[in-house]
Amino acid sequence: MPWASIEHVVGLRFHERILKAETPVFFRMLGVVLLAVSSVGMVSAFF
Repeated sequence: MPWASIEHVVGLRFHERILKAETPVFFRMLGVVLLAVSSVGMVSAFF
């Protein structure tokens, strides 16, 4: 099975969970993950 189709299904399920779960905890976790990823990117760009 191609990786693109697997990632597409995972993305669709994640999108459904985003639309259903409008809780502050979910958005806080999403913000933490985005902050961590961007921080790692900035650190790797400068060092």
